[in-house]
Amino acid sequence: PHHVLVRPLVIDAFALGGAILAVSSMTLTDGLTSPYLILSFMPTMVASAWSGLRSGLATAGLTAGLLLAPSLHRLLHTFHWDA
Repeated sequence: PHHVLVRPLVIDAFALGGAILAVSSMTLTDGLTSPYLILSFMPTMVASAWSGLRSGLATAGLTAGLLLAPSLHRLLHTFHWDA
């Protein structure tokens, strides 16, 4: 129902769950070349459309931080660190 999704905490929880789900599905499938990479933009768009700029920017920052983890993982594993 629409009256449930108007509450800020519900929108933030929905955006947080969507961002984590999108990035984890992208990481588990194929990494940065996954087709789920486009899905990672949906929680940000939904949060900013339903809740406003604050929630949209917070979700975008979270998604960018979560996308940084597999990127750094792939980058570090391309170099062979011989100690």
